[in-house]
Amino acid sequence: MKELNNFLIYGGVNSADYQIKITGEGTYKAPSPEFEKYSVPGRNGDLIRKSARKKYPNVEVTYQCLAMHDVDVNLRAWRDRMMSSTGYQKIEDTFHPDEYRMGIVSQAIEPEMGINLESGIFPLVFDCMPQRWLKDGQNAITITASGTKICNPTSQNALPLIYVYGSGTVDIGGVRFTIASYSGSYIIIDCDTMQCYRGVTNMGQYVTLSETDYPVIEPGEHAITFSGPTRVDIIPRWWRL
Repeated sequence: MKELNNFLIYGGVNSADYQIKITGEGTYKAPSPEFEKYSVPGRNGDLIRKSARKKYPNVEVTYQCLAMHDVDVNLRAWRDRMMSSTGYQKIEDTFHPDEYRMGIVSQAIEPEMGINLESGIFPLVFDCMPQRWLKDGQNAITITASGTKICNPTSQNALPLIYVYGSGTVDIGGVRFTIASYSGSYIIIDCDTMQCYRGVTNMGQYVTLSETDYPVIEPGEHAITFSGPTRVDIIPRWWRL
């Protein structure tokens, strides 16, 4: 079997295993910003108002694909695997090795076949969430000393997943929260879904936020301070457009 230089992995299914190679020119698309425009009588130009919390719509990402070598068998098997997935899946490719997207196949996979079915070319279209997630942003940062700094290397606000070991106060991104005494080793605070839990247990009754919103890690360097807990783990979820 020939080794492919460029391939994608969708929901754990590697196109290289089915002798399908990709090109990456259609993978750099970014979403359009959402805002509202207002026209004022007698005034040139429009007034623009963005939402208080930045919001981006999904984006269509297209890979141009080439199937080769035992196309009839490989393409059928690969297409069955790709189309059997439900919901958003992780999309990785060799053109962007440090990041991944979350998306779903949004169009039928219909190749144009070559002579004697020796090859087939086709677009593979995904409906993707707007974020391009940095892989290293999924690694936990362990903090055992209050005042330790972390740096958001992107231009986007990150909504971290926070593990707090012990009770007390924690300040992240200028947002302070207090954790009351509880049984067990840690509490998880998900700043994206705005939930506090451990496993399937809701732990929200033990967490009090001093602000209306959960912590956000803005671009740049920030100190993580706490009093009481012995350790804080942060999965920062860095992302870019």
